[in-house]
Amino acid sequence: MPCPPLPSTRNASVLSIRSLAAVLFAFTMLHLQARGDQAISADSFVDTAGVNIHLSFWGTPYRTNFPAVLSALQGLGVRHVRDGLYNYGTDGGAYYYQQHDSLSAVGISTIYMAPIYTPTSLLLAYPGLVNDFEGYEGPNEYDESGDPDWAANLTYYQTLLYQTVRSNPTTAMYPVLGPSLVNSTSWLQVPSLATYMDYGNLHNYYAGYNPGTTTSYGLPTAIQNLQAGWGSVPIITTETGYTYQDFMDIPDDIGGTYMPRVFLEQYLNGIQRTYDYELVDVQSDHTQYGLLTADLTPRPAYTALANLLNLLSDPGPAFTLSSLAFTLDGDTTNVNHLLMQKRDGSFWLALWIESPDYDQVNQLYLSVPNQAITLSVPAFTSTPTVYQFDSSGNITSSSLTEGSSFALSVSPNIMIVQIIPPANPPAE
Repeated sequence: MPCPPLPSTRNASVLSIRSLAAVLFAFTMLHLQARGDQAISADSFVDTAGVNIHLSFWGTPYRTNFPAVLSALQGLGVRHVRDGLYNYGTDGGAYYYQQHDSLSAVGISTIYMAPIYTPTSLLLAYPGLVNDFEGYEGPNEYDESGDPDWAANLTYYQTLLYQTVRSNPTTAMYPVLGPSLVNSTSWLQVPSLATYMDYGNLHNYYAGYNPGTTTSYGLPTAIQNLQAGWGSVPIITTETGYTYQDFMDIPDDIGGTYMPRVFLEQYLNGIQRTYDYELVDVQSDHTQYGLLTADLTPRPAYTALANLLNLLSDPGPAFTLSSLAFTLDGDTTNVNHLLMQKRDGSFWLALWIESPDYDQVNQLYLSVPNQAITLSVPAFTSTPTVYQFDSSGNITSSSLTEGSSFALSVSPNIMIVQIIPPANPPAE
């Protein structure tokens, strides 16, 4: 069962006990999938992917070359972005609003982060000013603001935000994300906020470690920190990713290896949606977060994520998912997997070694040998297609010999095996 998407402007509903039950059921299904038999919708995975943008940033490609930015978003294959709920007045003709309407026109929706003390009148007006409005998010990393009363002031504003949105019939259908916090103990200082959000909010950066790291920078630790204050709320990551080139950063090709795994690992850990930070390099201090450089050159991370999302994209109505009785034998140490299915009945099995592939402290590549495994699909013979990613983010495809058992060489770069079931499966 796919994770429930955030409501869009065309299909919005108030979160209820029923939808929360659906969240819990979806999370359960993710863990059942790890047995290797129950598929999840390939398109539901694609729908969990988003990216941060800054259409308000003057002197950057977001303003100086917006058509190319829009094209890059379309090529990336994301349907969701995150931007700021900034005050450009109540005239829907403002350039910022027009840019966001252009996103809506190509099927991209936006979660809007509300800076602290944004007027309630603007909160209520925003869904009518832009066509891509998808939901509200509380203030950004306010525990690092320098405000000595940050916890009290954040509690006041998040409560006001939630109650304002919920109490007005024109906005009540939109979800409200909690605020993002930086420090591991900050959630404990604002535990009452759990009542005033529909989703918890993480900014879980990996500090150059691999996406499945078990260090304190790993996703499980981030989830534990959040849950210590806010309990078992459904979670969205509104910022994650890597910085490139400098000390404690990763080189571009490691980004090509890690980026697809970021979204797969986040999904397997029950994160409802993940927004990479960010689309384009824009920081004045030269910190490079972008999937694209400042001149809009794609990094391997962009290429890899675009190829992953476009390969798995399968939009359409809900359909009945099937199971696949497969086994993985051989050297399966640290080999992770996710089984997906498309509407044509085909299965798509992602496989990868979840390993540290770069020592960002000493700036050294780590040698991770491929592992030989055997994929067995005993219910029927098949001729699978293997899509192998490389560290540049590119894909090569090859067909395996027809059979029910297949020798594979799994690496830190993801492999996706497409298995097409027979039109007339054998009787059990």
